Amino acid sequence: ARHSAAAVTVIVSDDVDTEEQEGWLLGGQVGADIVDSGLRLRSTRDYVRRLPDLPEARFLAAAAALDDRIYVLGGRNFSEVAQGWAFDPETGAYEELPPLASLQNGPGAVAVGDRVYLVGGADGFGNSVATNRAWDPALHEWVELAPMTSARRDVAAVALGTEIYVIGGDN
Repeated sequence: ARHSAAAVTVIVSDDVDTEEQEGWLLGGQVGADIVDSGLRLRSTRDYVRRLPDLPEARFLAAAAALDDRIYVLGGRNFSEVAQGWAFDPETGAYEELPPLASLQNGPGAVAVGDRVYLVGGADGFGNSVATNRAWDPALHEWVELAPMTSARRDVAAVALGTEIYVIGGDN
């Protein structure tokens, strides 16, 4: 069974008047192997399909959808990584983003307004971090924000309106 994959809900349109949602799993771990594969599930059609592979295997990453792009951020392969990608579902291509200023393994990601927020996670020593940053696609850069009030890793991040809630995790 796959675990530690980045998960995101994606809005898809098949024609002008309909919108459906798909659940995407990107990377993760299967048994002892870290995988680069992605899967998408559309429950209304009861199918699972493969997505184009990530540029490299990754687990403990986070994902968010914003403006027709899927962002896969942070995480690790067999060592920590500070990179992320923006995936274009139309072309099937990944664009590498500028590196994170610090490592974030097991962060949460959520899109609010015109930014993707990346919160919490763990540093290269496994210590929980209170890091809070946002990817700004218009500026094509990371914006460092005030840290969370407590350090947490392996979190879930959700948005209700313009408010971001960071749920669970370990500190």
